[in-house]
Amino acid sequence: MTKQEYDDRNYDFNEIPDDPRFKICFKEAMLVIGFWWVFVIATLVIMYTVGAEDPGTYSYICGLPSWFFFVCLLIFCCIGAVFFIVKKVFRDFSLDDEIDG
Repeated sequence: MTKQEYDDRNYDFNEIPDDPRFKICFKEAMLVIGFWWVFVIATLVIMYTVGAEDPGTYSYICGLPSWFFFVCLLIFCCIGAVFFIVKKVFRDFSLDDEIDG
């Protein structure tokens, strides 16, 4: 594609080929949103099951209420899972345009 063809705005959108990078980005975005929902639901389940009792009867782990300790533990596990997902699942690709000259 020449520079003149690139700058031309007289085209049909159906003639533009699909960029496979958009499909990859969409899948990765859905993975992130799904992971976030799992984290939020797991946090709420811990908070409303373990922490649903009377505050006077809380059990403590390392000086923290047990529900708070388990949420902190979940956060650290999710941080590790995020590092794993970024290193092993996400794909690295160039965002350069493919114009010659």
